[in-house]
Amino acid sequence: MTRRLIHILLLFLCMILGWVLGYMKMPYIDRNDAFWIGVVGCLGLIGFMISLFRIWKIYKGTNTDETEHSSLTGSLIKSLTNSNFLVSIIIIALICACLFSYNHNRQINEELKQTQAALEDLKSNTNIEQQRINISLLSDLINDLDSNQNYIHDTPTMNHMVERIVSLSSSFKKNRVWDFANKVNVSLSEERGLLLLAILKTKMDSTFFNKIKANVSFYGADLRNADLHGLDLSGIDLKYANLEYANLQGVNLNDANLNGANLMGVNLNKATLVGTNLISATMNWVKANEVDFHKAKLDSALFSNATAIHSHFTNASMIHTVASNSLFNESDFDYCVLMYTNVSNANFSKAIMTHAELYFLDLNNTIIKDAIIRKNWKELLLEEKNTGVETMLEAYQIICDSTSIKDSTFYRIISKTQ
Repeated sequence: MTRRLIHILLLFLCMILGWVLGYMKMPYIDRNDAFWIGVVGCLGLIGFMISLFRIWKIYKGTNTDETEHSSLTGSLIKSLTNSNFLVSIIIIALICACLFSYNHNRQINEELKQTQAALEDLKSNTNIEQQRINISLLSDLINDLDSNQNYIHDTPTMNHMVERIVSLSSSFKKNRVWDFANKVNVSLSEERGLLLLAILKTKMDSTFFNKIKANVSFYGADLRNADLHGLDLSGIDLKYANLEYANLQGVNLNDANLNGANLMGVNLNKATLVGTNLISATMNWVKANEVDFHKAKLDSALFSNATAIHSHFTNASMIHTVASNSLFNESDFDYCVLMYTNVSNANFSKAIMTHAELYFLDLNNTIIKDAIIRKNWKELLLEEKNTGVETMLEAYQIICDSTSIKDSTFYRIISKTQ
């Protein structure tokens, strides 16, 4: 009874070891075979321990008598031979199992690599073929737009064409495109960019185009270096579009959605962006002179090294905006909210900041010469925990200026050397 119990416990121990190996990622051992390899290995180890125990037990009971010694030697050799034979078989079986598992895993890995390579080729070919189909559909659409100019004013025809454009734009996907300027891959939709450019080149009335802008999304469109100057793009959806170094001079982008768009180096001179969503947009090195940013949302935007002279930021929002090293000379910031904004090394000379709301700003090395401010402007800056205020104001003094506007009194901040 005791021997059976021991055998059951040993078998249970082997199964536990196999179960543990099944959950451990052992090198060169397939997870599907780990359980049985663990069981066999444990059995081999137990067999080897039993053999050693038997040899030790026989050796312990030896006598100095030569006959007994001779008999003992024979028993020892017999026991050792049987034990070694059993252990050898188990070890050979384990080695064979490991070699089989290793070879099986290697074949599977090679097949997986071949399958992945085939899938990549298929994906690449599919993308190329899909692009060809999209270009063909785009060409057909433009031909229909050009040929149906006389009938497109009809509401059913107009709605049908808009639905076609919406479906076509939705079918376009963003692909990895190499950005030569920044040496990185970016996700853009070249087809959506081509679609917008094609629509802009097509002769259509404002009603039809406004309907397109209201219903079609140009999300992620590739519009790098595009010439869009003087166009009415109000209300258009250009979320995460790339307009690097595009010409947007004099463009109307009122109420447009440019959330996350890349506008680096764009020419925005004399454009109107009233109520435009520019949250998280990249606007470094942008030229935005004489631009109307009234009620625009520039929160978390990158506005460094930009030029925005004679521009209007009234009632705009610039929370967490990075606007360091930018030029805001003679711009209007009345009722503009600047909170946690980095304007270090920025130039606000002759800017109107009478009712600007300034909170937690970085004002280190900021130039504010001849800016129009409130009488208690210094106290307000210190009260709202702006940094660099004392250092900045060491070179300036606040004076009363009654000549700026007739019958009005303003306060201006001037250099102490004036």
